[in-house]
Amino acid sequence: RSSARRGQAHALSHLARPEEALAAAQAALALAHEHADASSQIAALNVLADIHARHQLPPPADMKAANPVLHYLQLALEIAATIEGYTVPGALLDATAREYAAIGDHARAYAIALQASAARDQTHSQQATNRAIAMQVQYQTERAQTEGEHHRQLAAAEAQRAEVLQQTSATLEHLSAIGQEITAHLDAAAVFRALDRHVHGLLDATHFSVFLLEPGGEWLACAFGVEAGNPLPPVRVPLSDPNANSARCVRERREILIELGEADVTPNLIPGTLPTLSLIFAPLRVGERVLGVMTVQSLHERAYGERERLIFRTLCAYGAIALDNASAYRQVAATLKTLSATQEQLLEKNVELEQAYKALEEVSLTDQLTGLRNRRFFLQNVDADVAMSLRGYDTCQHRELTECDLLAPNDLVFFMVDLDHFKEVNDRYGHAAGDSILVQMQERLREVFRESDYVIRWGGEEFLVLARATHRDEAHVVAERMRRAVADRDFLLPDGARLSKTCSIGFACFPFLPAQPRLLSWSQVVELADQGLYIAKRSGRNAWAALYSTAATRPDGIFPRLMQQLDQAVADGEVRPVSNLTGPLVLGGERRRVGLSSDLET
Repeated sequence: RSSARRGQAHALSHLARPEEALAAAQAALALAHEHADASSQIAALNVLADIHARHQLPPPADMKAANPVLHYLQLALEIAATIEGYTVPGALLDATAREYAAIGDHARAYAIALQASAARDQTHSQQATNRAIAMQVQYQTERAQTEGEHHRQLAAAEAQRAEVLQQTSATLEHLSAIGQEITAHLDAAAVFRALDRHVHGLLDATHFSVFLLEPGGEWLACAFGVEAGNPLPPVRVPLSDPNANSARCVRERREILIELGEADVTPNLIPGTLPTLSLIFAPLRVGERVLGVMTVQSLHERAYGERERLIFRTLCAYGAIALDNASAYRQVAATLKTLSATQEQLLEKNVELEQAYKALEEVSLTDQLTGLRNRRFFLQNVDADVAMSLRGYDTCQHRELTECDLLAPNDLVFFMVDLDHFKEVNDRYGHAAGDSILVQMQERLREVFRESDYVIRWGGEEFLVLARATHRDEAHVVAERMRRAVADRDFLLPDGARLSKTCSIGFACFPFLPAQPRLLSWSQVVELADQGLYIAKRSGRNAWAALYSTAATRPDGIFPRLMQQLDQAVADGEVRPVSNLTGPLVLGGERRRVGLSSDLET
């Protein structure tokens, strides 16, 4: 009832009936309080915050926060802190951070935003682990069931002992190899081919097909189908169809076995297909989610006994995991119900799934929205590139620096790219439009930068690019191409409208001082790139800016001077600012982030 009240409140809010929406949300919160349901309380508080964000309503009587939205978000965080082992959702932390930023408390907003990032990283890591756990649970279940069947047969008929042992051993070995093969694929077509091959190798299957739920969850579409060696025509079945066994299997979330006699009429026979007598349907499940249904059918009566059904269930489990992995690899959007209680025990018992786990971990290194690499990937790889750059400078230490520059580009260039006035897009057109622009932004980043460069979704509308083996004198050319790639082409919004946007870019070269390549760490150079970004922002936007060392640069204490006394360092000739802007650059001013260097190194 609490969940229904929350849904009603959302609907009323969108229908511009704020008072009724507020009453429904408060009723949902009261129900959650009555039953001491902390999760439902958090959800109801989120709805109340959303309603106050959308509409001008009187504040609650007990409000102590700066505004009603922040009041309800703080209450939600307080309740979340009382739940043992509960990971606060990143969306809740993001919403709180935005509210603190809106009231000007940027320090607290930044701290909470870091917590949101950590929560998402933890969730991503749990996703990879949960898939491995699901595979282990299925494997252990199948093994236990097969061993139990073996012992029952042994007690019933000792004479068949040798044959049963041989059959069971071969089945287990075969299923183990099949599971490793199927789950190693990250392409849906390859998963279908592997399932088709092994279904026909293990079962009497005149007909084999896989139906997957379409986006929206109202239709099932035949993604793969073969009958008597011939491909089946495309078929779509409404999930509400009362006669379709595939739709019924998904609705009821259970296995369906149909046995017919030769005189019986095959129900719901698809035109052009054979009248099979044994039909088995099983849902493709990952945790609590149903991806679709898989079916095998035979022309023989009673073709599927308990052993065949167990094999089919195992293939369904492997197929569901493999298809979910393929979907996560493409969309990075799948989640699983946590199995943390058995996580460590199952991982210790199943070293055979290590390879599949490593493949899934790759997903956690990718940003879900844009498909770009994320901050975790960057931190895992940047040290190796820095070491390679330093080795290049070390081999040139006995030569003149200009000679080394001519031999090979050992520089690394860090680019900070930030969309200008991006918040206005979300405020005016909605978050879906903002997400669409970020996806198109990654396409333009890939157009400008090389495949060997690291293009990172750094956070929000900000991107970090590490251009590898790039000569420092060519960095401004790349920055200008990136600026024009954004400014010269409109972005297409989901509703078909076009929107013109610009970006600001700051960059810095590693090593900052070529004569002393280890003077500044890579994280300090990223700080200098960030300093360049803010120079471009303060000086007018739709621009790029960078700081270069000069012959007059004094190594001692150079980083604090550049961060805190930049105007003086430029006046003394210690640093040379470079920009596409023709007017004077605004070098001073407060930056919205502090402590970036220590955060990166951590």
